[in-house]
Amino acid sequence: MPGKRRKMDDASGKPSLESLFEEIRASLAIVKPVLAQVEQKEARDVAQALHSIAKLAESFTKLRNASDEIVAETFIDQLDVEGVGLWNMSIFMAKNDDVPTEVFAAVRYAGFRLIEAGLDANPSQQVLVTILELSSKVGMAFAAVDAELADEVLTNAASYERSLNVLPHSVDPSAAQNRARATVVYYTSRMEAAWKQNNLDVATYMQKKINDHQLELLLPRDVEFVVSKLVEIGVSLLKRKDDNEADARKAQNAIPWLQRALTIVDKSSGDPVWLSGRRVCRTLLPVYQTYKNNSVLS
Repeated sequence: MPGKRRKMDDASGKPSLESLFEEIRASLAIVKPVLAQVEQKEARDVAQALHSIAKLAESFTKLRNASDEIVAETFIDQLDVEGVGLWNMSIFMAKNDDVPTEVFAAVRYAGFRLIEAGLDANPSQQVLVTILELSSKVGMAFAAVDAELADEVLTNAASYERSLNVLPHSVDPSAAQNRARATVVYYTSRMEAAWKQNNLDVATYMQKKINDHQLELLLPRDVEFVVSKLVEIGVSLLKRKDDNEADARKAQNAIPWLQRALTIVDKSSGDPVWLSGRRVCRTLLPVYQTYKNNSVLS
């Protein structure tokens, strides 16, 4: 799927906002028609084309933020429309098991970067919540196919998390819940991405940023998502095959994750949605307690 040669508009040879916009539009015109039905043999080329669009959109955002060049509202509006269109297409793809995972992740990536390129200079709290949620979903989409890129997207999105955290908290319960969910899901997604890159220090740091007050504001299904990731990481640390790592060390690494999951479940209200999570944690408790009792940790 060939791309166009980039048009340079200034004496430095660097692309202008207009030339980047035109290249994004031309690339979208090529790739969008094939997204309706992507065969496995085409998946790599289609994904690469979408990654290129995402990078162009990212370049547009960086240039826009770094320059005094006036950006035409039509550019911003069209990039946002195209981004929302791709994102909505990814929602449809999520329901279709025949869509290659790498294409699904790439559609979300390109859609996210285009929406990001169309953001206002000073986004509202609601917009920050939305863009932070989208970044988390991109990270989760890439978790299974490209943990490094998942981590890159999520790390770059930290600026939105910081901007959101300095804003005063809303007294509206719905707004407070949305903000807490966006923040917790973001921390959880970064935790998962770091773990998949074997960066346990960053994963642990993100786990500790999830606080009880945030969890209290969430719906049970959102808290269950956090618990499932904690359990997944804890179990993987217990079961990972490493001849150079003693069982005591595995237990030492795994126990904090399983304990945190169990603590969160024990603080739940007993809603039926929690029964599966409670059973998982109760089943795991004697497992890691056995490790603990038969190791140097006891």
